[in-house]
Amino acid sequence: MTSTTDFELWLELGNEPETHDESYSLYRASHGESFAAYTVTDDGGKRFVKGPSGDTLALVSEQAIQAFQKHIERFNPDPDLGWEGMIAYRSAMAKED
Repeated sequence: MTSTTDFELWLELGNEPETHDESYSLYRASHGESFAAYTVTDDGGKRFVKGPSGDTLALVSEQAIQAFQKHIERFNPDPDLGWEGMIAYRSAMAKED
């Protein structure tokens, strides 16, 4: 298990979301909340995200956190709905009424 500041490499190491639920979990983690397969630790303006692979992404500044948040926008399959709207829409569509 490794630690890196390179979020593209970290995603390639097995931390890239494969479903809309995983994408939403990564979004929540990027905002400092441990959620599903992503565990977050904040420490003095630094954010550490441990992904499903067990590797840790070190976001060592506010600029790095913001850049990562912008980078993962590509995982939102419904960007015009926003993250909360996307997960609500996808969850509603998955229900078999």
